Amino acid sequence: MINRQVQAVLNSPILEAKKGSRNAISLTVSKFYCDVDGVVIDPLTLPVNLATNLPYFLFNEIDRLGGLYNFIRTVKLGAWNLWQTFTFGIDNTPLLFTGSNDLQANFSNGDLVTVYTDSLVAPNYYAFIVVKKEFGGYMQLINNPQFSENYKSVEIVLQTDNVQLNENIYVNKYDLMGNVKSASFVPREFKNPKYKIGDTVYIPLDFNPTKYLGLISHIVFSINSFQITFILETK
Repeated sequence: MINRQVQAVLNSPILEAKKGSRNAISLTVSKFYCDVDGVVIDPLTLPVNLATNLPYFLFNEIDRLGGLYNFIRTVKLGAWNLWQTFTFGIDNTPLLFTGSNDLQANFSNGDLVTVYTDSLVAPNYYAFIVVKKEFGGYMQLINNPQFSENYKSVEIVLQTDNVQLNENIYVNKYDLMGNVKSASFVPREFKNPKYKIGDTVYIPLDFNPTKYLGLISHIVFSINSFQITFILETK
């Protein structure tokens, strides 16, 4: 017979929180660069035309599955080209297995990775944007329909350098036919005594984190990473 401990696990509910209770997910958005051999390099050694802000996205899964068609029309890529996105641990880039590169230390299973290159034909450099969840895999959360069905986000807590607060955050909402509505806000607008404590900005934003919604912005060249936390409330 199945023992009581196993049966207790099988019978445990997916959502144990009561309606209206709050939780939080903390994400880290980071970036790094490598040469064509996959060797990580100092950003300050990049050519001047590549020393630019790089786009990142959160949620936005329906657009990601469509090749980020709307994403690349929302943001500025500059001299960079979008190459691919992948979930580390599932569909890793071939760059991870070339020569004696040191890329894999920058990833954890479940991370969302977006890769840019200076040329799609004859690349010299690659840039990686990594979205990492503090506990567990970020993409496991994004691909779980129960997450958006049971939670809504009521506030964004942004911990970053002041220069990052100047970057517009675009909110893209997609319908079933792929059409998009877009609006934006600037985090620095919330730098006031009510919402600003130290390097942390509190942004009241009420939304349902489904695959049909994307938050899109740039990580500035002068910083390597920042943290963004979503305060969630059960429906």
